Amino acid sequence: MKDSMQSTSYRRWAVLAVALGAVTTIARAAEEPFQSASYEQALATAVKEHKLVFIDFYTTWCGPCKMLDRTTFKDEWVRGWLANKAVALQVDAEKDLKLADKFQVEFYPTLVFLDGKGKVLERQSGYVTAQEFRALAKDLDKGVTALDRARQAVKDKPDDPEAHLALGSALARDGKNDAARKEFIWCLDEGTANNPDFAKDRDGRLLEEMLSLAGSDEKTLDELIERRDAARRRLLDQQPKPGDAAIYATVAQVTQDPADLLATYDAVASKGTSSPSARALALPLFPVLLEAKRYDQIVKTQDVPARIAQILSDGRQAADELRKSSDHVDDETMYMVKARAVAAAAEYFRALLGAGEPAAAKTAAQHILDFDKSADTYHALAWEGYLSGKPLPECLDYAQYALKHASPDERANVIDTVARLMSALGHQQEGLALCQNELNDAKNDRQRWILSMCVTELQPGSQSQ
Repeated sequence: MKDSMQSTSYRRWAVLAVALGAVTTIARAAEEPFQSASYEQALATAVKEHKLVFIDFYTTWCGPCKMLDRTTFKDEWVRGWLANKAVALQVDAEKDLKLADKFQVEFYPTLVFLDGKGKVLERQSGYVTAQEFRALAKDLDKGVTALDRARQAVKDKPDDPEAHLALGSALARDGKNDAARKEFIWCLDEGTANNPDFAKDRDGRLLEEMLSLAGSDEKTLDELIERRDAARRRLLDQQPKPGDAAIYATVAQVTQDPADLLATYDAVASKGTSSPSARALALPLFPVLLEAKRYDQIVKTQDVPARIAQILSDGRQAADELRKSSDHVDDETMYMVKARAVAAAAEYFRALLGAGEPAAAKTAAQHILDFDKSADTYHALAWEGYLSGKPLPECLDYAQYALKHASPDERANVIDTVARLMSALGHQQEGLALCQNELNDAKNDRQRWILSMCVTELQPGSQSQ
C-alpha cells in the first residue's frame, strides 16, 4: 500500500456549527486600515477606485497572526499603503470557510494580494516583517510579483540553490506544481554541489517546502518517498551521504508511524550509538526519541548542553531581529518569540533528567531561566520535569513559583502541574487534596475538565500512578 501523508503543519479544521456555504463575513470589527466589507464588495470597490485587494487570513489562536497585528500592521508606511493602495480585509479562516477554501488557505497567517478581477498577484504564508511587506508592496506598485523576482534571480544566478529554492516556493504558491517540483528536486540533488553552505536550508526549508507541496502533489510525495528509502538504506549500511539523516527523518515523520522510525533508529544504533549514522539521526529524530522516552539515547548521541545553548542563542537572535524589524514590538509579541526557544530548550532539560543526570539538568535549567524568567518558563521547566519521570524537588519549586504568578486563565494548568509533581515526589495525598479543592472552586468548563482529570489520575490505583 502506498505511504500515507500525515500533515505536520497547522491545518484548518472545520467547525461543525459553521455551514460551508456561509455568506462571506468578517469575524471581528474592522480597524483602520482594514474595512468591514465582503469579498465581493472589496472587488467592486477595488475596480471603482483603481486599487488592489489585500486579504489577511488569520485565526484567533495563531501567534504569528497576532504578531502581524502588533508589529507590521502598526507600521505607518504599511498602514498608509493599505489605506491608499488597497481595499484591505481581515478574515477569520476558520469562520469564513468558503473564502478560505477558495484561496486554499492552509497556513496562518496567509496574506493574499489581488487585482480587481480576483486574480492573485502575490501571496505569502507566515509572519512578514514591516520591511518585507514594504518590499512586496513597492514591487506590486511596479507590477512585479514574487514569481517575477524569483525567475529573474535564477536567470541572474543559474547555479545558486537559494535562487532556485525561492523560485520553487513562488511557483508552488502560484499552483504550478510541476515547475515547483522541478526546482525543488534540483535543489535537493544539486544544491550543495553548487554551494556547500546550502546544507542547512536543504535539511530545513527545502524539505519543509517539498512536504507542503507533497500534500497536494502526488509526484512530489513519490520523489520524497524514493529518497527517504534510499537514505534509510545508506544509514543502515553505515554509509550515509550528507543530508541522508535529515531526508530520512523529516520525510519519515510525516509518512510513517513512529514505530517504524524507532525500528530504523534501533537498527542503526545497534552498531553503536556513536556511529556516524546514529549520531546523524539523533537530532532530526529528537521528537520521536523524546516521545518514546529514549532519554539515554538522546544524551549519548547529542551534546545536550551545547544544544540548549544553541537554542537559546537562536532565541536571542530572533528577538534581536524582531526588534530591528519594527518600531512596534510589544511585550506579548516578544514573549511569543522567547517562548518558542524556552519550549525547545525545556525538552532537552527533560531528557537530562530522564537520563539520570540531575546536575547537568540543574545547570541547564539555570541557563534557561537566565534567558527568560517569566512564570511560564518556570512552569515549562516544572512540567517537563514531571514528564521526565525523575523530577527533582526544584521542579516543584518551579511549579509553585509559577503558581504564585499565574494568571486566572492559567491557574488550573499550573495547579495540575503542582499536584502531579507533589504526587511524583511522594506527596500524593497532598497533591490530590490541592487539585480537589481547586476543582470545587473552578470557574468554567475548561478548568473543571483539567482539574477533574488531575483528580482522577492521582487517585490511588490509577494507571497513571
